[in-house]
Amino acid sequence: MEFGFGLTQFVAPLIFLTAVVVFFLTIFYKIEFGIFFLVPFIPLQNILNYANAYPLGKDINDLIILAMLIRWVIDGRKREKFLHRSPLNLPILLFIFWTYIELWRGASYLGFPAPLSLSEARVIAWKDFLMLPLLFFIIFNNIKNQKHIQILLILMTFSMLSLDRNFYNAADGRDFSEYTEWRYTGSDGQALSGNALAVFQAQYSALLIFLFLASKKTWHKMLYGVTLIFTYYCLMFSFSRSGYLAAAVTVAFAGLMKDRRLLIGLVIVALFWKTLLPLSVQQRIEMTKTDEGYDTTVMERIGMWELAKTIISENPVAGAGFAVTRYLNIQVSGFQYTWASFHSGYVETTVELGFVGLSLYLSIFLLGIHAGWKLYRLTDHELFKGLGLGFIGCVLGVLAGNVAGTYWNYMNVMGFYWVLLALVLRGIIIAQEQTDAEEATHTLTPAKWQPFKAQVQGLANTIVRI
Repeated sequence: MEFGFGLTQFVAPLIFLTAVVVFFLTIFYKIEFGIFFLVPFIPLQNILNYANAYPLGKDINDLIILAMLIRWVIDGRKREKFLHRSPLNLPILLFIFWTYIELWRGASYLGFPAPLSLSEARVIAWKDFLMLPLLFFIIFNNIKNQKHIQILLILMTFSMLSLDRNFYNAADGRDFSEYTEWRYTGSDGQALSGNALAVFQAQYSALLIFLFLASKKTWHKMLYGVTLIFTYYCLMFSFSRSGYLAAAVTVAFAGLMKDRRLLIGLVIVALFWKTLLPLSVQQRIEMTKTDEGYDTTVMERIGMWELAKTIISENPVAGAGFAVTRYLNIQVSGFQYTWASFHSGYVETTVELGFVGLSLYLSIFLLGIHAGWKLYRLTDHELFKGLGLGFIGCVLGVLAGNVAGTYWNYMNVMGFYWVLLALVLRGIIIAQEQTDAEEATHTLTPAKWQPFKAQVQGLANTIVRI
């Protein structure tokens, strides 16, 4: 990645020194330093990789999370509640427990040794997955006010804008008059690329839509609006059909819930897409199915899913085990490639975790939708209303984007989802506290009447004695 202005050569030491400072500030001062540092880098891990040459530079994520855990424990001793209650706590903990059981089942299924070594690839994969719910619990229990929620949303928006800038720079000068096999890849200096980047952009553009529509501050609207424009530009030329599907679902939801013009616009695009969309995008959509049948990538996916059906039928309830897919050497008849994914979050989760694991995961998404709706209905505050509906749109984007791709297990793609889930639940607590405070100022309860009543009675007795 090039930062321009001759700054690229200074990025590595700057990132390393900043991480060191944030580590100690988090432990010895406030947990917010770690949160505000780590969250915007979730989809921009390539920037943190500049520090890999320094001692422990490869472990910045782990070290910052460790620092946040230590600070959380220290702060928790001063508060009444270390772990706040929420309807998501139990399902998430159950899901973590189930994935750990499946980690052992997977070792048995593959004929591997027991997963006890921290250097074993599947154990590392499980640890990396745990970062997602762990980040959720840290943020939910330690982000304390509305201002901090606003700061995180703005930092996440700048992070998305950086992704868009990288894509735009890589695509600049390329001929998109007709479809080509060009894809934005990690070699262009970014951790997210291809379909993963497109699905990421489609998921979180839903949040930007609702924040843009709800915000009243001019500079907030400009930030969300400009980011939306660049995000949809990049998404359009990503040539990702999973991204297109997720974007269509999120825009449709925004049109139904907030602004009918979006829904009308989506219908117009659906009816006249051969006129309105760039020719290269039209060609990408049309090649999905022609007179000769489905295109190569679709046929590959269908072949993978047929193979998955066989594995699922052998272990429908419990699955084959956590992170076994990459070791199955998936091959589809008629194709020379060997795949390490089933290219569907639903299929791959069922293969690995069974219908029990899939049900637990989907319950987390559905409860997230319920939480977003509750936040939207609970308050009239513009930020919380935008966050509530925006998060629902994000969940719908996740569910649509993973139909033909497996992205919901990866921190780079899903990290923002778990952060937003935490912010929604914290927003509910803050909104409920604000509602209770307003009711208390407008209504004197019988208990609060007692001191006032005693004063009136005393004054009356004095007057009688006089």
